Amino acid sequence: MKNSSEDLATIADVEKLVAAFYAQAMEDELIGLFFTKAVPLKLEEHLPKIVKFWSTILLDTNDYRDNPMLKHIALSQKMKIQESHMTRWLSLWKSTIDNLYEGPKADLAKSRSEQIGILMLRKIRMSEAF
Repeated sequence: MKNSSEDLATIADVEKLVAAFYAQAMEDELIGLFFTKAVPLKLEEHLPKIVKFWSTILLDTNDYRDNPMLKHIALSQKMKIQESHMTRWLSLWKSTIDNLYEGPKADLAKSRSEQIGILMLRKIRMSEAF
């Protein structure tokens, strides 16, 4: 079911996307344990941070002030993030976008997630070498 605005245009759109994604990701048999066991998420604290991250990327809000790479490196030290995990994350993220939105910002959310995924895996592997 597509959003009536069709594309990601507001923070409320990003909130809807992030909430829908995490609802699926936490239940997913391949990646769910990262959110429930490795680092049990408190969604009421985590979701606003992720909304700020994606709002900064998609809507140029410049609200995000953290380092997701360091957080994911630390996560991978607790439960190793494999390429198959990143592939599943990307698949769920893109399908969530496709189910809710379409347009240039939705396309940007998908392409940026691919770039972030590649960079994140590279940085995780580099950290393992030390």
